[in-house]
Amino acid sequence: MSRMKSAIVAWGCLLGAAATAQELPPLEAYGRLPEYGLYQQSPSGKLAAARVVKGGRDMLAIVDVDKREFVTAADATRVNPRGIEFVEEDKVVLVAGQTVHGYIVLGGSYYYGHAYSMDLARNDVRPLMTRAKRLYMLQSGLGNIVGRDPESQTIYMPAYVGSVNPSLGIYAVSLDRRRENLVTRGKVHTIDWFLDTDGKPLVREDFDDNKNVHRIWLVDKNGANQKLLYE
Repeated sequence: MSRMKSAIVAWGCLLGAAATAQELPPLEAYGRLPEYGLYQQSPSGKLAAARVVKGGRDMLAIVDVDKREFVTAADATRVNPRGIEFVEEDKVVLVAGQTVHGYIVLGGSYYYGHAYSMDLARNDVRPLMTRAKRLYMLQSGLGNIVGRDPESQTIYMPAYVGSVNPSLGIYAVSLDRRRENLVTRGKVHTIDWFLDTDGKPLVREDFDDNKNVHRIWLVDKNGANQKLLYE
């Protein structure tokens, strides 16, 4: 039996997720969160992670696929999980978000995205990007992972940098040392980055919405322009 099939069987046995024919659910059921979601497997396929919403609680649960037993779980009720990703066999990144209200926000509210690292060996969960310097406060996209360092437990995450006219940069986020260092800062119109297999900047994408100008640049390891690839 394949790892994927074994994982599905494991979740079915542990969580009672057997699919049976039944009558159509009531209308209010469509407004409820699904009981199980955001399923991901570890690099080896031996572990599986999923969001479990049950009994009024929202949890991130990890199971051993072969043994069909829970490994650990973390309460995620207050953070509204949006994504799960194994970055190592024993490291899981949980992307979450919530609507924040405040008088300094245009319109009165905005969606704040953030990320957490779950260390299965230490059985602890810690927020990421809390020590990042020059990080723009009012941004919603924190938690996106665009690259990894194959030689260390470091991931690369884009985030807006600066307090005035912020630009999209790349932070190196260490999962073991809990440090976040700014690798490169984009231009005022930067909307995306592409990294090579070593986690170094390779391509930067810029879009000037006012002038409707779209450019893609080949960049050096510091993010500086080398060659215009597209305009």
